[in-house]
Amino acid sequence: MQPFNIESHCTTASEALLGSTNQRRRIVILNRAGYLGYNLSRGLAEQGDHVTMVGDADDSYLAAIVRRHRNDSERIPGGKFSHITGQICDQGFLKHVFSLYIPTYVLISHVDECTEPGPNKDLVRRLSCATNILEAARNFQGIRVVTLGIESTSQDEDVISSGPVKESNTGTLRGTEISAVTHAVREGQGIAFNIYRNVYDLTVTTVALKVVTRDKYGLCSREFHQSYNYDRRCGTVGADGETSDGSKDLSTEADVKRDVVAEIVPKLAAILRIRHLCSNYRILVDFSGTRDRLVRGKVKFAQGNGNGYVRKNKIAILSKSGIKSLHNAPDDVASHIDVSRSTHIRETSRGCSYKSSDDALQGSEHVGERNTNKNDADNVREEVQNKRDPNGKAVNCADRKVNLVLSCQFVNFRNSRKKSSRFEITKMWYWGLKNNGLKAAVLHGGLRESYVRRVSDRNLTFYRVNMNEFTKSAKFFAFLDYLSAHPDVGRVILTDNSDVRFQRNPFELMDLLGDRLYVGTDVDIYPNIASMAWLTRRLEECFGHFFAQSKEFPTLTQMPYVYNAGVIGGPRHLVMQLLEKLTFVLDGVNPKAKNICNMAALNMVLHKYFADKVFTGFPWNSRYLRRQKKPKGVYVIHK
Repeated sequence: MQPFNIESHCTTASEALLGSTNQRRRIVILNRAGYLGYNLSRGLAEQGDHVTMVGDADDSYLAAIVRRHRNDSERIPGGKFSHITGQICDQGFLKHVFSLYIPTYVLISHVDECTEPGPNKDLVRRLSCATNILEAARNFQGIRVVTLGIESTSQDEDVISSGPVKESNTGTLRGTEISAVTHAVREGQGIAFNIYRNVYDLTVTTVALKVVTRDKYGLCSREFHQSYNYDRRCGTVGADGETSDGSKDLSTEADVKRDVVAEIVPKLAAILRIRHLCSNYRILVDFSGTRDRLVRGKVKFAQGNGNGYVRKNKIAILSKSGIKSLHNAPDDVASHIDVSRSTHIRETSRGCSYKSSDDALQGSEHVGERNTNKNDADNVREEVQNKRDPNGKAVNCADRKVNLVLSCQFVNFRNSRKKSSRFEITKMWYWGLKNNGLKAAVLHGGLRESYVRRVSDRNLTFYRVNMNEFTKSAKFFAFLDYLSAHPDVGRVILTDNSDVRFQRNPFELMDLLGDRLYVGTDVDIYPNIASMAWLTRRLEECFGHFFAQSKEFPTLTQMPYVYNAGVIGGPRHLVMQLLEKLTFVLDGVNPKAKNICNMAALNMVLHKYFADKVFTGFPWNSRYLRRQKKPKGVYVIHK
């Protein structure tokens, strides 16, 4: 198994491999939904995730769901649960769906396919469909693919052992030996998963629901017809509401809260909280116990590339790198989740371990080593680490935060190295920092060392970054990498430095108004995007014809305000959420237009995901392009 490396971009000790328990996920569930797929979608949406269920246009069960969805809308907050139809194996359709919903997870549900794949044609169809899904997903950075399937076991099979876990026997739903075609499908999909992981860095997590032979708890109910007929392998529904194999009719409203769904949803949510996995993983959720609620539904073990250790009631993520900073991690287990209380994630103790100033900035843009005044950077960090409250007690780790202004000075074909190193370009920004006592960091791509030494001091630090290209959008990737590597930042303001000036301390406004995203307004004579013709055209150039023709497009363009990327501020966690979505969107834009999509992407992301969290205009920023010199009450002047 590929080890977790503390210095890799996949995970760090400070992140402890785990996502936040209250982090909202955007999940797209593909394939025929069926009973389990529908209730998984609804259950995850009720937990606060944004879920979109995608089914084939001829899926009769999905048609029944559409008719019943109005009743569920009362229990599910608006906009968090939706369903669409289309060809789920069509790559163009999938790319459109992914660009529209920007998912963090794509869940491929195979549990409702009760029939064995037929020879030749069906084999090619399933492998081709899986490849198309992977090909569409790999074009969008940040997507993690999760496949959900069923394995069966005999009553007396022992899945608990004290040694390494061996590959489990994956029989068919009826408990027979798997056919050669089924084996070929699984082997082919496994090969595809490994290829896309190694070549495109697309992580695939396989979740197998293990059930007792002939006791599937209704997991194979693939479709619901008005005639109450199921696929013959799943049995047919009789007049008394029971199927021919003795199980209840799972399409009825009385079975919506069945135990299996109630137990799977929180466990799947716990699995989806695991982030930054550097390898493909196979996780087994064991439902092979008795029907007693205390025994069923325990996650027995996690398996990565054939290696693993059994932990009852826990998902074990394994590591061979010997991470010393993670305490209480027995037998190389870097982190674990207690799924018996799956609404809570227990992170291992991490303390206050920050990166030293000569660490490399990690990230998707191959940010390289820093070229900075190391002593000044370490002095600032030492001051933060040793900070004490008025009573002389050491401040808690979470309270050791600094307010930081983060900017960039990149060298490109329009901005020569000589010109960018002239102090006149940034002097207004520089003196604004000094006059208001602000700390700042500048990310640069090749400033002269003499200039860096002359300008840097205790409160202003320069960081050298190596990037593939310096476009108008490149700064967002560099900002995200910097903030990810610096948990000691409490609140941050991202600014340009050639046309921005601080008239007052903007963090004082944040003290008054609280945790929001503070974003500059563009030219105020344009009330919305629709009134700004060039930006409307830019949205179509960047995100394609599908987006411009969607129902979402006119709603987006009519929303009030046009935002500007010159000044963006807020608490670190909110700014990082914005940057994560923004960089993800920018990675998926038309390659021919990637250098002109910063404004379009910013406005789309802010209006779509942060409309209720943005503060803009007076007194945060001056009127853009009005050349105001000393506007009363304004904190930041931009052009």
